[in-house]
Amino acid sequence: MMKLLSWLILILVLSSCTSSPKETMEISQVLIENSNDSELKVWIMYGLKLNECRKSPIYSEYDCQVGVREEAARYWGKLKVLDNAQSKYLSELEKVYLAGYIREYVWVYIIQKLGQSPENLREAVFSSWAQTNIPKHEPVVDPGIRFK
Repeated sequence: MMKLLSWLILILVLSSCTSSPKETMEISQVLIENSNDSELKVWIMYGLKLNECRKSPIYSEYDCQVGVREEAARYWGKLKVLDNAQSKYLSELEKVYLAGYIREYVWVYIIQKLGQSPENLREAVFSSWAQTNIPKHEPVVDPGIRFK
């Protein structure tokens, strides 16, 4: 628990450097209680990066989710080896990333209802791949990180 508290303090200090002075990062108690240290590191990075991306007028929510979940999958790939950590969701996200389907994943599981389908998505191929490689997948749409 002390290790977790140390990480949270470090992340809060870092978030104050990357977020505007008026913003405060809030992490849900559910996320803290249900995540190991490695998962928490990934989700905090995800929250910080997504918050910054959403501030840009250039990127859509879809673009932000694709980029940030891609980074989360890469980060998880390193942490799971370094920390010998386990996470069903993040391991499945990494599989999606390594197979080259992160764009399709974000559209199908995360934000499909937000608008018109992006161009060149391979939804049918992805759906077939997902049935075989991540059956019974439960997406984490909102991990529980907020900025106020």
